[in-house]
Amino acid sequence: MKEVKISLDVVLELLDRAKFKLVDLDYLNKKPVPNPVPWVLATIRKTGGFEKPNGYISTTDKIIKDRGLIIKERQKRAARLKKQNEEVHLVEFNEALEGVYSTPDSDEYKAVIKGFSAFDRKRKVGSPTFRMAFEAGFKKIYFEGD
Repeated sequence: MKEVKISLDVVLELLDRAKFKLVDLDYLNKKPVPNPVPWVLATIRKTGGFEKPNGYISTTDKIIKDRGLIIKERQKRAARLKKQNEEVHLVEFNEALEGVYSTPDSDEYKAVIKGFSAFDRKRKVGSPTFRMAFEAGFKKIYFEGD
């Protein structure tokens, strides 16, 4: 009889398949095998393998799946942190904007106005369009510092 040479990692995979078939699928109770270990080893020696039972997931596939789940969870966490970070920056920006907008004598306020176009300078102070122009001008100054 010709023996098949296979690597240790393949033998471990085949033994895992055999264990799944014999134990997890309850094969021993359905079709009794008097000496399961010699039977499994003889099957591997004769055929060079052990067929993959239905429902079997290899250790490697389980690891890949687990890593995939870990990666997805980390991506979700990163997205949540990014969103929270953006929300914090928005709050900080709005607080800074309100602080500058409410102090017309400050250098920061004057710097924003200085950046206005001639058209924006004609807007009525306190009007919604002035506020929009002020916010846009403040945004330029605020984010230049980053």
